[in-house]
Parts: sequence; structure tokens; C-alpha cells
Amino acid sequence: LRWCGEPGAVLARRGDAELVLPQFKESETQRAEPSGRRNVQTFADTALVPRPAGHPPRTAKAETSRSLTRVTTADAPVDLAPRRKPPIWVLPTGLITFTAVLVCGWVANSVWANWQDTHPLALIVLSPINRHLILTANQLGLGEFLGFGLVRHLIPDPAFYAVGYWFGARALLWISEGNAFATRLVGEDGRGLENPSHRRFLYPLAFIMPNNWVSLFCGAARIPLHMFITVNVLGTLTRLMLCRWVASAFADQVESLSNWISDYQLPITIISIIGVLIAMTVQLRPQGALRQMSRLDDDTP
Repeated sequence: LRWCGEPGAVLARRGDAELVLPQFKESETQRAEPSGRRNVQTFADTALVPRPAGHPPRTAKAETSRSLTRVTTADAPVDLAPRRKPPIWVLPTGLITFTAVLVCGWVANSVWANWQDTHPLALIVLSPINRHLILTANQLGLGEFLGFGLVRHLIPDPAFYAVGYWFGARALLWISEGNAFATRLVGEDGRGLENPSHRRFLYPLAFIMPNNWVSLFCGAARIPLHMFITVNVLGTLTRLMLCRWVASAFADQVESLSNWISDYQLPITIISIIGVLIAMTVQLRPQGALRQMSRLDDDTP
């Protein structure tokens, strides 16, 4: 946005919020420049400034004569930060990624009783949950355990970050439905991340619990991409090392548990498949998470 009007002029209104041009002092260099070549002030990160409750609308005279507050996108509440129409690739990429994560999880949870002993690397590539990581850690070298585990963890995260970044509160409402913790974090209306304390909470959360949903939260809160990547990678590596340490420290117990699972592989597999079928029914129902995600762009301006 480039503006050459008077400081304090109102650029746009939305309800009780106003987008204004702040006052700024002209530098000596600008003052000395010939007419017509003066630098134009750029306000690419100007955001809407809510009017205090009960404060009457300003008159045109007051708008042009009073210096008004300016906030940047980084400081603005989530829903007030400018969001353009999402690029056409964002939602299809998110849907494909989410579907792939679900399918890989269903397969892994169906065969884990057998694969934790016979195909440990393939198991964590399909689904690197803590149970699989601990059961397979002592059967894999450190390099392949950390390498494949890290890559598999990180592959879906950019897609979920992009969905959160572009769809904002709508994505937060979708992801928090039926999840008590997420609802407390984002609020009943998806605007909970407007609370600065909630947004600051995302940094340690992304380190302690690096996963798809936290990636979406970080995107919706407009956490800078470089910060998100740094915290996500460090948190994932820490989680992998912690699982490997647990498996090493309790090696005898982990081996005994693995042997017990192998001995009762058939009944465990049957129970696991039943659980997967139930999960598929829940996820694929008309009001399930996958269908709800496909409707995120409905009525998107």
C-alpha cells in the first residue's frame, strides 16, 4: 500500500475498526528534494486499529488533524492481520497431506504388532508415534533412526502451517473441534490466539509437542516461518533423542514387551484392525475432520 495523502486520513473501515495513515516527520533529505521526487512512505504492514468501546466515530476534521495509533501485522490480533485470498494450491495440498497422514497411520496401526519386529524402519516411516519409536529404537542405527524419523516428522508440517497461515480462525475452529486442549488454546470462536499470552505459549508448545496440529496453530498465529522451522526441527530432534534414550535406558523391559507383542501378535492385530476401522468411520463421516477440512474455503472472500 502506497499513500500520498494527509497523515491521519482514514484509508478503510471495517465495523468498529479503522485503517489509518499515521503521521510521520519529514526528514531533511526529503525536505530538500525537488517537488515531484519526494519519497513516498510505504505502509505495507499497516493493520486495522480498533476504536475503543464507547468512543464515538471521529469527524473528518478530527481524522486529518489527530495523530492516530499504528500497529504492525506482527502485533495485530490474528483476525485483524490482513489476509488475502488463499492461493489455489493451499487447500488441495493440505487435503492431500492430511489424507496421506491418515492412510499411513491406518496402515501402521494395523500391522504394527508384526512390523515392530520385522520392519522397524518402515514402521516409523509410516507412523513415527512414540510407541513405534521406542519399540524400534534399539533395532535401528542412530543415523537411520534420527534421519528417517526427522524427515518423516517434518514432511507434513509445512502444509499444515500454510493452511493455518491462510485460513486463520476458520482453520483453528476446524482443528479444535472435539479437542478440549485445542479449544482452550484457540477459544470457542477460534479467536483465542488474539491473546498475546496464548501466542507466546506456541513457541514452547512447538518445541515440546512438534506435530501437525501445532504447526497449524503456528501458521494461524503468523509465527515467523524461520522461527517456526527452527523450533520445529529442534523440538523434533529432542523428541527423537528422548525416545531413543528411554529405549536404551529400559532396554530389557522394551525387549520383553516386544517379545510379548510378537507372541500375541494375532489377537493384537485383530484388535488393532478393529480400532482402525472405527477411526476410519469417524474420520470419513460427513462431519468428520477430512470432510470439514475440504470445506474450509467455503465463502472465503
